[in-house]
Amino acid sequence: MSRILVDHLKLETEPHSQPYTLNWIKKGLSIKVKDLCHISISVDKFYPDSVVYDVVDMKNILVF
Repeated sequence: MSRILVDHLKLETEPHSQPYTLNWIKKGLSIKVKDLCHISISVDKFYPDSVVYDVVDMKNILVF
């Protein structure tokens, strides 16, 4: 999940239990993944669940 989206929606984050580095997004660029974001979802009231996203700062990355 993009850091810009997390900030815009004012979502809460928490430190990643095992931070890691992404190297494949753009050649020569390494991105440190340090945070997680938990999002609660549901289909009506019968199927609640949650999704955990890694938060990545992508403002300096152009992916085509």
